[in-house]
Amino acid sequence: MPMFGLFHTDNLLPSAVYIDHTMTVHYKHAGHDSEANINSRIQEMLDNLYGAPIVTANSEIFLDNELDFDGVLNPGEGFSVNFTFTNNSFETDAINAIASLSVEDGGVITSDAILNLGDIYLGSTVFGEFSIMIDNNIDFGSFDLHLNLSAEYVNSFGELDSFNKDVPFSVTVSLNQSGFPLSTAELKASPLVIDIDSDGEKEIILGDNNGFIRIYNADGSEVINDTFPFDTGNQIWGSAAAADMDIDGIIDFVVNSKSKHLYIFDKNGLKVDYYANKYLMGTPAIGNLDDDDELEVVIGGYSSPSSSNTVFVINADGTDVEGFPLVLGEKIKAGIALADYNNNGKDDMIIGTDDDKLHVIYDDGTSAPGFPFIAGDKFQASPAMIDIEGDKIIFAGSNDHNMYAINSDGSLRFSIETGDKVLTSPSFLEYDNNIYVFFGSNDSKIYAVDHLGNALPGWPIEVNSAIEGSVVFSDLDGDNMPEIIAANNSGELLAFHIDGSHVNYFPIVNDFPFSGSPMITDLDDDGDLEIFAGTGGSLFVLDFKDMGNQHGYWNLHRNSVSRNGCRFYSLNQDECNVSLGDVTGDGNINILDLVQIANLILEISIPAFECAADFTVDGNINILDLVQIANYILES
Repeated sequence: MPMFGLFHTDNLLPSAVYIDHTMTVHYKHAGHDSEANINSRIQEMLDNLYGAPIVTANSEIFLDNELDFDGVLNPGEGFSVNFTFTNNSFETDAINAIASLSVEDGGVITSDAILNLGDIYLGSTVFGEFSIMIDNNIDFGSFDLHLNLSAEYVNSFGELDSFNKDVPFSVTVSLNQSGFPLSTAELKASPLVIDIDSDGEKEIILGDNNGFIRIYNADGSEVINDTFPFDTGNQIWGSAAAADMDIDGIIDFVVNSKSKHLYIFDKNGLKVDYYANKYLMGTPAIGNLDDDDELEVVIGGYSSPSSSNTVFVINADGTDVEGFPLVLGEKIKAGIALADYNNNGKDDMIIGTDDDKLHVIYDDGTSAPGFPFIAGDKFQASPAMIDIEGDKIIFAGSNDHNMYAINSDGSLRFSIETGDKVLTSPSFLEYDNNIYVFFGSNDSKIYAVDHLGNALPGWPIEVNSAIEGSVVFSDLDGDNMPEIIAANNSGELLAFHIDGSHVNYFPIVNDFPFSGSPMITDLDDDGDLEIFAGTGGSLFVLDFKDMGNQHGYWNLHRNSVSRNGCRFYSLNQDECNVSLGDVTGDGNINILDLVQIANLILEISIPAFECAADFTVDGNINILDLVQIANYILES
């Protein structure tokens, strides 16, 4: 009667639905039945329940045939799946049980695909194990498998009947770094990866669109202490920059926010909270703009009215460098590049603005002759500069659809017209005794031209949607040839060979659109490279499995963790033109060279003569070079 009451709705044509223990719908009828009929149907279902097998098939995955033991199933690796079959029936044995496994495309079963389990008596458990190998060319994502369990049993009528149970399941195949991706707020900034606390392990520093600065360990665990996560109070668009600003032997890192504050931290916590009273949108740059040995951080303001916007140059202790802030009167949305333009040993500033101008401003706040350069629309991407044997060339993208190459006297060297706004910061690659600049346009293409404006064969390349941030480079597969890496806002991580062909496995599609520039480093010091990129809801980290090399390449946003956006090159020379070890190029091999090579290894900065850093001439720049140079200095 209680059951009848649930279905009875005063003749308003209800439906009565009966669902058995297999979740099968047995009866559905417009109009309700009598209490007797309802009870009869329920009893029939109960009879079937008691008279039929109830056998569970629980799977457990073991990644016991990995190549790198990182807990992530990659193409070309294998795994095992163990099944536990338990007869939970009320009164029925399962007779002559058989378990068979089948897989979708992308893998093979290397064990027996059909297991004869025998009889599974009431209340008993039996086990089965299968081994599977994944193809090298499998698509990333879910690898689907299907188990079928069949058996015979004696039903409630004493007849021999058959039982079948289907169990679909899947495993995830990826090249994800173990512990990643991390769920985050939107990441417009590129990650900063440095060893903050000098413990030999790298940390990841992120600023997100919710205004939080977070630090993560290499395994993806978050650093939580009295300082972090740190709430800036508004969105963070610029990437963090790092250097030992106050020369105390401890790396500092700098983050700015739309909260109008710029913060300087080290491993001990917050050192400086600088209030600019202007939105700080771009990536800060660290260089030396005054007469002391300590470094300064440079950032531009982006507030209304435009006439009040300034350029900030801030000491390591949070005080202003003499002569700054400099009222420029123009909005500066992107980061500022730093390079010594007037050869006085101090950095000068290359600044693009919303007033369609590109400025070169000396360290004393005066404008370089021939500047500003004026385009047809705003400069809203960070400019970058190359110095080829003393010939300085600025590259800067404009909303007028052009990438401009500008000479040191402010004259136009050439321009590359694209089909839409150029909102990516240019990146540089030395290849085949030439220097190439790579950049993306909102026309969904990546362009590559040399320093004379000639296109690299095979480029530009269509990439489906606009790339984010900038292009980066490394030798991913250890063949001494560069790969070109970018991320677009439709969620594709892209990697190309120099001829424009796709690297194996790429493009790799992510669940979220990419929103920040990628970077490349060996996060876990295992010899292969990891590719980082921020998305609309995560930090994506890809573990490329070949032994690679990022040294000598523009492998992160703005070239180095100091984010200065400049690079020095020497062409048409088989030799470095300086002695091995003399990375400063001053004719002496001393402690200054050791410091600069250490900064190169730590990816903090790149010396003027990087080609002289490989003191052991083994093709790698590492601790062995430091040891041998130190021995050389001591012996000298």
